[in-house]
Amino acid sequence: MNEPTMRETRLFVDAHVHFYDCFDPCAFFNSAYDNLSPSVEIDYEATTKVLLLTETSRENGFLRLLEASKNPAQAICTADESWYCHATAEPESVCLKTRSGKMLYAIAGRQIVASEGLEVHALATDESFEDGKPLLDLIDEIRSSGGVAAMPWGTGKWLGRRGGVMKSMCSQFMQDGVLLSDSGIRPWVWPKSGLFSTGLRIIAGTDPLPLPAEARRTGSFGFSIVAQWDQNRPAYSMRTLLKNQELVMTGFGRSQGVWQFLSRQIAIRT
Repeated sequence: MNEPTMRETRLFVDAHVHFYDCFDPCAFFNSAYDNLSPSVEIDYEATTKVLLLTETSRENGFLRLLEASKNPAQAICTADESWYCHATAEPESVCLKTRSGKMLYAIAGRQIVASEGLEVHALATDESFEDGKPLLDLIDEIRSSGGVAAMPWGTGKWLGRRGGVMKSMCSQFMQDGVLLSDSGIRPWVWPKSGLFSTGLRIIAGTDPLPLPAEARRTGSFGFSIVAQWDQNRPAYSMRTLLKNQELVMTGFGRSQGVWQFLSRQIAIRT
C-alpha cells in the first residue's frame, strides 16, 4: 500500500461528538461547519474541520453516515443547503460536503464505561469495546486497535473516589499516551480540575446532550492544531497527530454558563 499523501493544514476539531437520532442532520452539519470556522484571520488559506464521534454502545450515528456514503449522489439532508456523504479510503471516516464547497470530516470512535465508573474515549477507531472492564485493560484494548485513548471530563466524575483513581493512574496515562478531554458542558465559572495541570496533553469537545436543540452546539468547543493531513485517510491522520507529543494543541470556544448547565441537566431528566 502506498504511503498516504499528506499536506499541512490548520485543523479545528470537536473531540467529543454525538450524532443522536433526535438531531436534525442539517442543523447538526451546518452548525458544526459554522462553529468550527475560525472567527479571526489565520495564516492558512484553507482549514480542515473534523468531528470525532464518541458513541456509546447504544448509538449508531457513524454507521448511519457510513451507510449514506454508499450513495453519495443522494443528499443525507436538505434544508437551505443539502449535505452529501462521501466514503474515504478507510472504513472509519467519511467526508460530508455541500455543492457550495463546505466540507466536514466525521471519524468513528467510542465512549466506554470502565469498571471504576470512569468513562474513556476510543478515538479514531471503528472497533467496538465492552463496558465494565478495568480502565487500564480498556486502554490497552484501545491502543491495540490503533485508536487513541482519552479521558473525558464529566460532572462529578473526576471527584471523590473516581478522582483518586484518576490521580493514581496519571503516570501510567503519560506512559500510554492517554489524553485528557475537556468538555463544553463544564460551566466556565467552575475551576478546572487539577488533573489538567498534570502534564497530560489536553483535547476538548462539545459533548452534546440527547436533546434536539443540542445539535446546534456541535463544533462550538474543541481544539485547533497545525498538522499534516491526508484527506483520503482522515482517521489515520488524526491518530498520527494525536500521538505526536511535539504538536501544540490550542483550545477554542467557551464552555456553558451555570444557568445553561442547570437548564440542560433539568431538561435531560424530564
